[in-house]
Amino acid sequence: MMSSMVSSQKEFSSALRDLLELDYDAVEAYKTSIDRIRDPESKDLITEYMHDHERHIQEITDVFRKHNLDCPTGPTKKQWLTKGKVVISNIIGDDGVLSAMSSNEEETCKAYESIVNRDDKWEDCKEMLNRGLQDERNHKKGIEERRKFLKEQH
Repeated sequence: MMSSMVSSQKEFSSALRDLLELDYDAVEAYKTSIDRIRDPESKDLITEYMHDHERHIQEITDVFRKHNLDCPTGPTKKQWLTKGKVVISNIIGDDGVLSAMSSNEEETCKAYESIVNRDDKWEDCKEMLNRGLQDERNHKKGIEERRKFLKEQH
């Protein structure tokens, strides 16, 4: 479970590093989804959410720079876990892709919840992390609403 890596870190900086890697991996999964999804409105929604993850990457990277710490600059090998769900689910169409993305967002929500609830988080990133958590909750909800809408159309 990817979110458990964030929650298992003893140092806040390590947890934040894992969160940044998760956001990079999420962008890769979104790119894979965009390439596979056929429904135009779903593709637009997925693209919007991918841009949120790109913004998270920039914001977290800025925090690392402010603290003069090195940070990841791209996706990890774990990206295949998130991308793999999307590739495999493509066999069952748009709902399968959206279902895989919903599962990925569930993991990302847990990771953001874990880091937001830490007592040792840096003061200068509390607001950014809370915004990120809200984004992730909105992504999960939006994907599930889109899945429901598509099911009702058929």
